[in-house]
Amino acid sequence: MLNTPISKKQNRYQRIQLILPILISLLQGISVKAEIPIVHALLFYSPTCPHCHKVISEDIPPLIKKYGQQLHIVVINVQQEDGNALYKAAIKQFQIPKERFGVPTLIVGNQVLVGSDEIPTQFPELIDKFLAQGGIDWLMKYQRSFQN
Repeated sequence: MLNTPISKKQNRYQRIQLILPILISLLQGISVKAEIPIVHALLFYSPTCPHCHKVISEDIPPLIKKYGQQLHIVVINVQQEDGNALYKAAIKQFQIPKERFGVPTLIVGNQVLVGSDEIPTQFPELIDKFLAQGGIDWLMKYQRSFQN
């Protein structure tokens, strides 16, 4: 067996392959235990982004208070290497056009919301819609795409 160096890109991909199943298994465990519908979402952010700060500190807390255990949001920092790689995978998976690249970006179901205007105005309606449909666990639906 040859011992060849692993490129940074291969190493990052391997770490994402390790991280995603952990995230998925955590969310699976929550879904299995729960008898109530749950909406799962991903929020990509940057700690230096004022729009992200607004969404995280002003818009999301009232939703968490309102929906409680029925709303689970995984928050991912795009300035970290793995977070950025996940964001790029989401861009590819959801075919987000270049003019919509940026943070904050929230993914729930097959919906992508970008910015501090779209997220607070559209996310509450999507939560209600998905809860009425029995909840949504988007990670389960797309896990294979992120791992390929």
